[in-house]
Order: sequence, then C-alpha cells, then structure tokens
Amino acid sequence: MTSNNHFQLLERIGHGAFATVYKGMDMKTNNIVAVKVMNLEDARGEIEQIQQEVLVLSQCSSPNVNKYFGSYIKGSQLFIILEYFACGSAADLRRSGRLEEEEIAIILCEVLRALIYLHKQRIIHRDVKSANIFISENGSIKLGDFGVAAMLCYRDETNTFVGTPYWMAPEVLKRGYYNTKADIWSFGITAIELANGDPPLRDLPAMQAITVIPRRPAPNLSGEWRKPYKDFVDLCLVKDPNERPSASYLFEHIFIQKIKNRKRLSSKFIHRALEHKLNSPSLESIRTCGTYSTAVSSWEYPSIGWEFDQNATQGSSTSTLTKSWEREPTLKMLEMKKIVWASEDDLSTLRTYKPGTSLCSTTILTRNDHLVQHSPEKTAYTE
Repeated sequence: MTSNNHFQLLERIGHGAFATVYKGMDMKTNNIVAVKVMNLEDARGEIEQIQQEVLVLSQCSSPNVNKYFGSYIKGSQLFIILEYFACGSAADLRRSGRLEEEEIAIILCEVLRALIYLHKQRIIHRDVKSANIFISENGSIKLGDFGVAAMLCYRDETNTFVGTPYWMAPEVLKRGYYNTKADIWSFGITAIELANGDPPLRDLPAMQAITVIPRRPAPNLSGEWRKPYKDFVDLCLVKDPNERPSASYLFEHIFIQKIKNRKRLSSKFIHRALEHKLNSPSLESIRTCGTYSTAVSSWEYPSIGWEFDQNATQGSSTSTLTKSWEREPTLKMLEMKKIVWASEDDLSTLRTYKPGTSLCSTTILTRNDHLVQHSPEKTAYTE
C-alpha cells in the first residue's frame, strides 16, 4: 500500500478517532518512518488543532524531541511524516516489568532536556506522561505527541483546559491561567508513574480526579526508592506554580546530575521492550510519537489528550467532555492577528512544512471547513 511516490505504508501501528498511524518507508532513502494519516473531511471540527500540531512540530529541532520530516495533503487526506520508534513508549516499557531507578533517571533526564528546549521556544507540551515518551531501538529517548501543545506567541500564559486528567496540574484544573510550569507538574506525576506503574489517584474515575487534585495535598513518591529520587519528585509537585522550579533548575538536581552523561537505556531494557512489543502486537499503545490526541468514549485509553468544555460544571459524569468533532470550526488561532487565505483549489496542492520554519506571525486557517494553504499574496487581517 503506497501513500505516494515517496512513502510506502507498511503496517498500521495505531489509530484514533481521526488519525491512523502507519509504519512506513521513505522510498528515496529506505529509512523507516511513522506516517500519520488524517482524513480532513472526518475531522472538520479539528482542523485548527491539527494545524496547531503541525505548526509546533515544524518549529522543533532538538535531539530530545520527536523528529518531524514534513507534511502534505493529498485529496482530503493529510499525511504527517515523523520519526519511528521501534521500542514504543516508556509506558510500554513499564508495562513489560519494573524499572530500575537508574533507568528511570535516564528517561527523566532526557525528558527534562526536551522540556528545557521546548520552554525556551515558548512551547507548552501539556500532555507529558510516559505514553508520550518514546524509545528508539538504540535506546535514545524523545518526547513526542504534540497534539495538544500550545505556542505562547504574544503572552506568557494560556488558559485552555486541556490535558490528560491524572497528569494535569492543579492550576490547569482550576481553569485559570498557567504557563510552562504546568509541564513540570505533569513531569513529576510521570516520575511517580514510571516508579509505580500508574499515576496517583488512578483508582478514581477521571472526572472525580479532576475535582480532587486541586484540593488534596501534592502526592509524593513512596516505597523503597532512594531519597534523591523522592526529593526530586517533591520539587516537581509543588502546588503553587510560582514556587515550582523550572526544567533548567531541576536538571541540576543530584538525581539527574549523577546520570546526565548516560543518554540511552541499557541493552537489557531495549531487548525487554522489543520482546514485549513482539508479544503484544494488538496493543494500540504500541504506536509512534505524534498520534493525534482525540476524545473517545473511554477514559481508560492510555494516551489521550482530553479537551473539556470550560463552561461545564464539575461532576462525575463524562457528559462534561466536549467531543472535539462536535465543535464548530473557528477562524481564530491562538492570539495571532495575521491570517492567510487561499482558494479551495489549493487544497490539492502538495504542501510541506520544514522543521525550523518560522510561522509565529503568520498562520494558516480554515474557510468553509477546509484546510487552506499559505499564500502571501492573499492576505486578510482579523478585526
């Protein structure tokens, strides 16, 4: 099965409500890649979020972030070409068995490097968790899945209520303004998840956890883990975001410093991850970085970025969830003022965003439910 003359789709490795992810091959280089395919007709209400994901991916160029090779449209389908991770995610690795503290430290160290980079670029990931930490066959570790990431172009905070409930920071759950420190809280919850196999409060329904997390004291790491690890988690999980340290500050902690020169997992854990993947071919969690985060009917799906109705009352029912495909498309994206139009004929034109392209002052928006292409000659401005 071939997507075009450049990429061959080999096998499906994951899917969501609007996206299917394939293991693919670059026909020019024979390199294995991940190809995320989205049908734009089925995802009309998600066009803006899809554009935001591509925008963020195109801005990132870091050895600790999932590599983005480009995207293009063919007919009504959008193809996003990403790095392929043979070992799956850190969540897959944890499900294969208990992790040693040193291996956890290596994973967290590399994620911290990614967060330092992203936060310097004024990007909030907003969905840091083990299911979005990916491991290559050589043991390198990268942060991925930017489906709900935010780029802070004109101010230092945002207030979109988005994330995965058990990992969301108290300030996000209070529906107030927040900044990059929200990622630090999620990172701290991930540090507990890697140790224990689940985030705190996992025994509660997700909607109940949303109401409980802001009210309860911050969780801590229990068990027979060493004190530097426990202290490191405590630093991440300070409830006041103004007192919560930055990623750069956390990188200097002794828990990280003692292993900072080890940037890859040992072969023992790589072999374990590959064996687990081979023995669990049906798991949808075995997928590549960058799978589009969409709302589905079950809270049990391990790697979903949720988006909620900000006007909904809190409660135990999932009826407060705003299903993304029920929302109307909008002609506004972030706080950007310049918008760019193109004719509907341009929809079939091949388009590629190259990593590092600066799109912060110009964005591509929707018109008549269609994704439109950048065209400097056809410019309009918002009121």
